[in-house]
Amino acid sequence: VAVGAAAGTQGLLSGPYVVNVGTNQATVCWQVETKKLGSLQYREAEGGEWKEAGGSVSRFQALNMTGLQPAARYVVKVSGDKKELGELTFSTAPAEPGPFTFFVYGDTRSYPKDHAKVADALAAEAHRLKQYTFVLHIGDFAQSGSSEEQKAKQFFEPAQVFLRMMPLVPVQGNHDMGKDYEMYFPLPRDSKMVTPNGDFCVDYGLVRMLVLNDSRSSADRLLADRLLWLSERLAEASNQWRVVAMHGPMYSSGMHGGGGSRGVEQA
Repeated sequence: VAVGAAAGTQGLLSGPYVVNVGTNQATVCWQVETKKLGSLQYREAEGGEWKEAGGSVSRFQALNMTGLQPAARYVVKVSGDKKELGELTFSTAPAEPGPFTFFVYGDTRSYPKDHAKVADALAAEAHRLKQYTFVLHIGDFAQSGSSEEQKAKQFFEPAQVFLRMMPLVPVQGNHDMGKDYEMYFPLPRDSKMVTPNGDFCVDYGLVRMLVLNDSRSSADRLLADRLLWLSERLAEASNQWRVVAMHGPMYSSGMHGGGGSRGVEQA
Protein backbone atom coordinates (compact mmCIF):
# COMPACT_ATOMS: atom_id res chain seq x y z
CA VAL A 1 0.00 0.00 0.00
CA ALA A 2 1.50 3.31 -1.00
CA VAL A 3 1.59 6.24 1.40
CA GLY A 4 -1.21 8.74 0.72
CA ALA A 5 -0.80 12.16 -0.81
CA ALA A 6 1.79 14.23 1.02
CA ALA A 7 0.51 16.89 3.37
CA GLY A 8 0.91 20.32 1.84
CA THR A 9 -0.37 19.43 -1.64
CA GLN A 10 -2.92 21.92 -2.94
CA GLY A 11 -2.02 24.09 0.10
CA LEU A 12 -3.22 21.34 2.45
CA LEU A 13 -1.09 21.03 5.60
CA SER A 14 -2.97 18.29 7.48
CA GLY A 15 -5.92 16.07 6.64
CA PRO A 16 -8.59 15.59 5.67
CA TYR A 17 -9.60 13.12 8.40
CA VAL A 18 -12.72 12.07 10.30
CA VAL A 19 -13.34 12.09 14.07
CA ASN A 20 -16.43 11.66 16.28
CA VAL A 21 -18.02 9.12 13.98
CA GLY A 22 -21.41 7.70 15.05
CA THR A 23 -24.37 6.02 13.45
CA ASN A 24 -25.69 9.25 11.92
CA GLN A 25 -22.97 11.89 12.21
CA ALA A 26 -19.25 12.59 11.87
CA THR A 27 -16.80 15.53 11.92
CA VAL A 28 -14.37 16.15 9.05
CA CYS A 29 -11.22 18.17 9.82
CA TRP A 30 -8.37 19.62 7.78
CA GLN A 31 -5.78 22.41 7.93
CA VAL A 32 -4.44 24.61 5.14
CA GLU A 33 -1.31 26.73 4.91
CA THR A 34 -3.13 30.03 4.41
CA LYS A 35 -6.67 31.11 5.32
CA LYS A 36 -9.35 29.88 2.95
CA LEU A 37 -13.14 29.62 2.93
CA GLY A 38 -13.68 25.97 3.80
CA SER A 39 -16.50 23.74 2.59
CA LEU A 40 -17.20 20.09 1.91
CA GLN A 41 -19.43 17.90 -0.20
CA TYR A 42 -20.51 14.40 0.75
CA ARG A 43 -22.71 11.56 -0.44
CA GLU A 44 -23.04 7.81 0.01
CA ALA A 45 -20.36 5.91 -1.88
CA GLU A 46 -22.98 3.94 -3.79
CA GLY A 47 -24.37 7.13 -5.27
CA GLY A 48 -27.00 9.75 -4.62
CA GLU A 49 -27.09 13.52 -4.48
CA TRP A 50 -24.17 15.50 -3.12
CA LYS A 51 -24.85 17.44 0.07
CA GLU A 52 -22.84 20.42 1.24
CA ALA A 53 -21.57 21.87 4.53
CA GLY A 54 -19.94 25.27 4.76
CA GLY A 55 -17.20 26.43 7.09
CA SER A 56 -15.46 29.73 7.78
CA VAL A 57 -12.47 31.64 6.43
CA SER A 58 -9.77 29.94 8.46
CA ARG A 59 -6.66 27.79 8.30
CA PHE A 60 -8.42 25.00 10.20
CA GLN A 61 -11.85 23.48 9.53
CA ALA A 62 -13.92 21.06 11.60
CA LEU A 63 -17.26 20.57 9.83
CA ASN A 64 -20.04 18.39 11.18
CA MET A 65 -22.14 16.13 8.98
CA THR A 66 -25.49 15.01 10.39
CA GLY A 67 -28.43 12.95 9.15
CA LEU A 68 -26.16 10.16 7.90
CA GLN A 69 -27.25 6.55 7.55
CA PRO A 70 -25.85 3.87 9.89
CA ALA A 71 -23.32 1.35 8.56
CA ALA A 72 -23.03 3.33 5.32
CA ARG A 73 -19.90 4.31 3.41
CA TYR A 74 -19.55 7.97 2.45
CA VAL A 75 -17.37 9.91 0.04
CA VAL A 76 -16.26 13.38 1.17
CA LYS A 77 -14.55 16.11 -0.85
CA VAL A 78 -13.07 19.09 1.02
CA SER A 79 -12.47 22.48 -0.60
CA GLY A 80 -10.86 25.84 0.10
CA ASP A 81 -12.02 28.95 -1.73
CA LYS A 82 -14.12 26.62 -3.93
CA LYS A 83 -11.08 24.62 -5.05
CA GLU A 84 -10.98 20.93 -4.17
CA LEU A 85 -8.19 20.08 -1.70
CA GLY A 86 -8.68 16.40 -0.95
CA GLU A 87 -11.03 13.44 -0.73
CA LEU A 88 -11.71 10.63 1.71
CA THR A 89 -14.15 7.81 2.36
CA PHE A 90 -15.36 6.46 5.69
CA SER A 91 -18.07 4.26 7.18
CA THR A 92 -20.56 5.31 9.84
CA ALA A 93 -21.05 3.13 12.91
CA PRO A 94 -23.52 0.23 12.68
CA ALA A 95 -26.83 0.50 14.52
CA GLU A 96 -27.13 -3.27 14.94
CA PRO A 97 -24.75 -5.51 16.92
CA GLY A 98 -22.29 -7.65 15.02
CA PRO A 99 -18.59 -8.58 14.96
CA PHE A 100 -15.97 -6.28 13.47
CA THR A 101 -12.28 -5.45 13.72
CA PHE A 102 -10.83 -2.10 14.77
CA PHE A 103 -7.19 -1.03 14.88
CA VAL A 104 -5.03 0.26 17.76
CA TYR A 105 -1.58 1.86 17.72
CA GLY A 106 0.20 4.93 19.06
CA ASP A 107 3.38 6.75 20.15
CA THR A 108 4.12 7.57 16.52
CA ARG A 109 6.15 10.72 17.19
CA SER A 110 9.71 11.40 16.04
CA TYR A 111 10.15 8.67 13.39
CA PRO A 112 7.88 9.39 10.38
CA LYS A 113 9.52 6.79 8.10
CA ASP A 114 8.86 4.03 10.63
CA HIS A 115 5.39 5.42 11.23
CA ALA A 116 4.67 5.27 7.50
CA LYS A 117 5.55 1.55 7.43
CA VAL A 118 3.15 0.86 10.31
CA ALA A 119 0.40 2.99 8.72
CA ASP A 120 0.84 1.19 5.38
CA ALA A 121 0.57 -2.20 7.11
CA LEU A 122 -2.53 -1.09 9.00
CA ALA A 123 -4.20 0.09 5.79
CA ALA A 124 -3.24 -3.14 4.01
CA GLU A 125 -4.80 -5.21 6.78
CA ALA A 126 -8.02 -3.17 6.60
CA HIS A 127 -8.13 -3.82 2.85
CA ARG A 128 -7.47 -7.54 3.39
CA LEU A 129 -10.26 -7.81 5.97
CA LYS A 130 -12.51 -5.42 4.01
CA GLN A 131 -13.35 -3.81 7.33
CA TYR A 132 -13.06 -0.02 7.27
CA THR A 133 -14.07 0.69 10.86
CA PHE A 134 -11.92 3.04 12.97
CA VAL A 135 -8.39 3.50 14.29
CA LEU A 136 -7.69 4.16 17.98
CA HIS A 137 -4.46 6.14 18.43
CA ILE A 138 -3.26 6.06 22.03
CA GLY A 139 -1.39 9.36 22.00
CA ASP A 140 1.89 11.19 21.30
CA PHE A 141 1.11 12.20 17.75
CA ALA A 142 4.21 14.41 17.46
CA GLN A 143 7.30 15.21 19.48
CA SER A 144 6.10 18.75 20.12
CA GLY A 145 2.37 19.21 20.61
CA SER A 146 2.61 22.89 19.70
CA SER A 147 4.38 22.43 16.35
CA GLU A 148 2.12 22.38 13.29
CA GLU A 149 5.01 21.22 11.12
CA GLN A 150 5.76 18.27 13.39
CA LYS A 151 2.09 17.25 13.51
CA ALA A 152 1.98 17.29 9.72
CA LYS A 153 5.27 15.47 9.12
CA GLN A 154 5.20 13.01 12.02
CA PHE A 155 1.52 12.11 12.06
CA PHE A 156 -0.81 13.39 9.38
CA GLU A 157 1.42 12.77 6.37
CA PRO A 158 2.39 9.14 7.11
CA ALA A 159 -1.08 8.33 8.52
CA GLN A 160 -2.95 9.74 5.53
CA VAL A 161 -3.01 6.32 3.87
CA PHE A 162 -5.59 5.13 6.41
CA LEU A 163 -7.05 8.50 7.46
CA ARG A 164 -8.58 8.71 3.98
CA MET A 165 -10.45 5.45 4.55
CA MET A 166 -11.22 5.21 8.29
CA PRO A 167 -12.17 7.56 11.16
CA LEU A 168 -9.79 8.27 14.03
CA VAL A 169 -10.42 7.99 17.78
CA PRO A 170 -7.60 10.05 19.40
CA VAL A 171 -6.14 9.79 22.91
CA GLN A 172 -4.14 12.73 24.27
CA GLY A 173 -0.56 11.86 25.19
CA ASN A 174 2.00 13.68 27.31
CA HIS A 175 3.62 15.10 24.16
CA ASP A 176 0.26 16.42 22.92
CA MET A 177 0.01 19.29 25.35
CA GLY A 178 -0.23 22.18 22.89
CA LYS A 179 -3.16 24.52 23.43
CA ASP A 180 -4.42 23.65 19.93
CA TYR A 181 -4.88 19.91 20.64
CA GLU A 182 -8.69 20.19 20.76
CA MET A 183 -8.59 22.20 17.53
CA TYR A 184 -7.12 19.17 15.75
CA PHE A 185 -9.25 16.70 17.69
CA PRO A 186 -12.55 18.34 18.68
CA LEU A 187 -14.60 16.56 21.32
CA PRO A 188 -18.02 15.01 20.56
CA ARG A 189 -20.88 17.50 20.60
CA ASP A 190 -23.09 15.45 22.94
CA SER A 191 -22.40 16.98 26.37
CA LYS A 192 -23.36 13.74 28.09
CA MET A 193 -20.47 12.01 26.35
CA VAL A 194 -17.68 14.42 27.42
CA THR A 195 -16.21 15.89 30.61
CA PRO A 196 -14.49 19.23 31.25
CA ASN A 197 -11.28 17.23 31.77
CA GLY A 198 -11.20 16.14 28.13
CA ASP A 199 -12.58 12.62 28.65
CA PHE A 200 -15.06 11.42 26.06
CA CYS A 201 -17.10 8.43 25.00
CA VAL A 202 -17.73 6.96 21.54
CA ASP A 203 -20.13 4.15 20.63
CA TYR A 204 -19.42 1.98 17.61
CA GLY A 205 -21.81 -0.97 17.37
CA LEU A 206 -20.93 -3.51 20.06
CA VAL A 207 -18.07 -1.37 21.42
CA ARG A 208 -18.15 1.60 23.78
CA MET A 209 -14.84 3.48 23.78
CA LEU A 210 -14.14 5.53 26.92
CA VAL A 211 -11.13 7.78 26.29
CA LEU A 212 -9.55 9.22 29.45
CA ASN A 213 -7.18 12.18 29.52
CA ASP A 214 -4.56 10.98 32.01
CA SER A 215 -2.34 14.01 31.50
CA ARG A 216 -4.20 15.83 34.28
CA SER A 217 -2.89 16.18 37.82
CA SER A 218 -3.61 13.42 40.35
CA ALA A 219 -6.24 15.63 41.98
CA ASP A 220 -8.02 16.17 38.66
CA ARG A 221 -7.94 12.46 37.86
CA LEU A 222 -9.86 11.62 41.01
CA LEU A 223 -12.51 14.36 40.95
CA ALA A 224 -15.80 12.94 42.22
CA ASP A 225 -17.84 14.19 39.26
CA ARG A 226 -15.32 12.71 36.83
CA LEU A 227 -15.44 9.30 38.52
CA LEU A 228 -19.25 9.48 38.56
CA TRP A 229 -19.28 10.20 34.81
CA LEU A 230 -17.02 7.21 34.19
CA SER A 231 -19.14 4.94 36.39
CA GLU A 232 -22.37 5.98 34.65
CA ARG A 233 -20.97 5.59 31.13
CA LEU A 234 -19.69 2.11 32.01
CA ALA A 235 -22.92 1.03 33.68
CA GLU A 236 -25.23 2.09 30.85
CA ALA A 237 -23.14 0.06 28.37
CA SER A 238 -23.50 -3.27 30.19
CA ASN A 239 -24.60 -4.96 26.92
CA GLN A 240 -21.53 -3.72 25.01
CA TRP A 241 -17.81 -4.38 25.01
CA ARG A 242 -16.41 -1.57 27.18
CA VAL A 243 -12.91 -0.41 26.26
CA VAL A 244 -11.16 2.21 28.40
CA ALA A 245 -8.26 3.90 26.59
CA MET A 246 -5.58 6.22 28.00
CA HIS A 247 -2.03 7.12 27.09
CA GLY A 248 -0.22 5.96 30.24
CA PRO A 249 -0.75 2.25 30.99
CA MET A 250 -1.90 1.27 34.47
CA TYR A 251 0.73 -1.46 34.61
CA SER A 252 4.05 -1.40 32.75
CA SER A 253 7.59 -2.72 33.15
CA GLY A 254 8.91 -0.03 30.78
CA MET A 255 11.18 2.82 31.82
CA HIS A 256 8.23 5.09 32.68
CA GLY A 257 6.58 2.44 34.83
CA GLY A 258 2.83 2.07 35.16
CA GLY A 259 0.19 4.64 35.90
CA GLY A 260 -0.61 3.22 39.33
CA SER A 261 1.62 5.70 41.10
CA ARG A 262 -0.43 8.47 39.51
CA GLY A 263 -3.72 7.09 40.78
CA VAL A 264 -4.97 5.99 37.38
CA GLU A 265 -6.21 2.56 38.44
CA GLN A 266 -8.27 4.10 41.21
CA ALA A 267 -10.39 5.73 38.50
